[in-house]
Amino acid sequence: MAVCEVYAQTVKFKYKSTICSKSTIFSILSTILSFLLPFLIAYRSHGFWMKHSVFREQPKIRFKHDYVVFIETDKPNKPILCSNLPLTQDFDRCSMIKSREEDNNHDGKFDELLLEIEVDIPSNTGVYSVQVILLFDYLLQKQCLLQMESLGVVQYNSGLPGYKLDFTGDLKIIQNNLLTTRGSHTRYNHSIFITKYDDDEEPEFNFNRVINSYAKRSVSTKLKNKYYTWSSGILLDEPFKINININYPEDTIMYKPIKEYVFSNHLFPSMKEIPWKKNY
Repeated sequence: MAVCEVYAQTVKFKYKSTICSKSTIFSILSTILSFLLPFLIAYRSHGFWMKHSVFREQPKIRFKHDYVVFIETDKPNKPILCSNLPLTQDFDRCSMIKSREEDNNHDGKFDELLLEIEVDIPSNTGVYSVQVILLFDYLLQKQCLLQMESLGVVQYNSGLPGYKLDFTGDLKIIQNNLLTTRGSHTRYNHSIFITKYDDDEEPEFNFNRVINSYAKRSVSTKLKNKYYTWSSGILLDEPFKINININYPEDTIMYKPIKEYVFSNHLFPSMKEIPWKKNY
């Protein structure tokens, strides 16, 4: 006659030890780690499961001592231009340039730029518009390595003629794309004013061309939190004065975490399944 199993009973073994024994200590530690280890991995992975994240860092910024000052007066066909760039070497009407960068908290990074500019103006000439382009070296190192040349642009227009402009603002990062945590980002670490010309064509500075090209970059800088003080009037036989104070504050950087970067760039073999496309 065939025999079948109708009931089974497990045998439970218990291992006991004293409270202060090595076995008890090991059992307690393993229980604690089973709860804490997932949280530690999630914390140390810096957002392994997230598609995007942010971090805070004060960038390392240095003024390159390269500048362009463009002033429009009551004579529209005779603007005033002064600069130290090669493309504008024949236009130098700046009688005085003084710059100073300060590290207020002594952490090895500059916190602000103080700049004074004096521009020679023909006698009895009214100034109505001021545009100043300043070039900077910009460096991030904490979570993403980013090094680039960037701009700070000061622009002001007035309906009344003036003899002095005071400006205060913050140099902040502008991102059109997320940064990655792998590799270095040096795509824009070159001169912004490099332009290709034909052999028979003379170099010409074009303010709009520079700004339009710069605005298309995936990462750049821009002056924000801006405050202007315009001193109205015309001073005879006196230069036009520009006082600029630019702060380098801590900034918020957006980046792509590890997991999203690995699979979107196919660093490991995987197949991408698109929901609205079926494989037959």
